[in-house]
Amino acid sequence: DMKETIRFYEGAMGMKLRAIYPMHGIRGAKHCFLEAGNGNEISFVEFQEPEASRNPPSFFQTWPVGMHHHMAYRCESLEQLHALREQIKAYGVAISKVVDHDFIHSCYFTDPSGYNLELACTLRGYTDEEYDLSILDRQIDPSENAHAASDKHGKNVAAPSKL
Repeated sequence: DMKETIRFYEGAMGMKLRAIYPMHGIRGAKHCFLEAGNGNEISFVEFQEPEASRNPPSFFQTWPVGMHHHMAYRCESLEQLHALREQIKAYGVAISKVVDHDFIHSCYFTDPSGYNLELACTLRGYTDEEYDLSILDRQIDPSENAHAASDKHGKNVAAPSKL
């Protein structure tokens, strides 16, 4: 629902609609762009007869191919992350508690179409160990997916607030 998507991104995320028009080359499709900050825009397409998609109940589990992709919005400070989380929660959206991943604090939620979103505040730059190109050519051992103690792996989703 493009109307609800635009309302969400303007109301909960503070973005501004920049353009909306018929999608070029795809009959019946609508296409919109919203300002996402730092000169970036986010684009959405609405099809008249879309195929259904399903998200698992937790962000921290295996997903169908292509369904775990998400957009992370960078916050400049932990204060900004908490303020934006409260703004989204006040909009009536279920959003996780802030998760401590050691070098980054994040929270997770979905837009009205089920697209996964993340608010993230990095506390330090990436280390050399976090730039490991060998990962592209090997299977990951489960022990490599360790998380910080505060990370409850999806059991930390807060219910939406009442408006």
